[in-house]
Amino acid sequence: MEPAIYNEDIEEEMLRLGYKGIMQKSSHIHGNAIFFDSAKFDLEFTNSRSRALIIGLRPKLDEGDVIAVASVHLQGHPDDTATRFNQIKSLLDQIKKDLKVKDDESGSASRVFITGDFNCNIHSGIHTLLTQGNLPADFVDGESQKPHNKVPYSHPFVLKNSYLTAEESPIFTFKGKNHADLFIDFIFYSTPTTKVDAVMKVADREEVRCIRETWLPNENHPSDHLPVASLFTFT
Repeated sequence: MEPAIYNEDIEEEMLRLGYKGIMQKSSHIHGNAIFFDSAKFDLEFTNSRSRALIIGLRPKLDEGDVIAVASVHLQGHPDDTATRFNQIKSLLDQIKKDLKVKDDESGSASRVFITGDFNCNIHSGIHTLLTQGNLPADFVDGESQKPHNKVPYSHPFVLKNSYLTAEESPIFTFKGKNHADLFIDFIFYSTPTTKVDAVMKVADREEVRCIRETWLPNENHPSDHLPVASLFTFT
């Protein structure tokens, strides 16, 4: 999101609806924003990283642990696998610090959500790292066929992609002109503490046909990405 649009249009309207907004501090032309229901959650912390925003939310109605919520917009070029790896590594390392999770202990009880535009598909090293918890040294990306990292890396969180859990994989979430069908916008959630109740259908068959003719954005979709959404219950 462009900071000017956030400041001039989005923030005030969301606040009117009861949602407080946090905008990423970034020198990039775009930034990430997160909105939360201020009647249900207290803001515990915020952290801006390269291409990512992290906030900590504490539920007001129970004494549960702080929830870490991250929004990302990773490096876009298909061949920039190493850059995307460094960006997601920086994010995961910061979440560990924010939630006080050590490298040698399990983070399975942590409440973590990581969502946004990852600019890589479900066969990429980023998706593998988030859902499997580790990448070996010199892991070759399944999408770009380029290496990610020179040394092994792991994280303690147990994460899954909500759309894959719900068996509702979109045909695409990004469809720019002359681009292939790309499912690159994800919602990752910590599985031991959270259950997926539902996911929003991204596009039906007729919408897919129209978008393939008109590309994105078009008169019905003002963004070059389609929105994704999930409903969760804490267990």
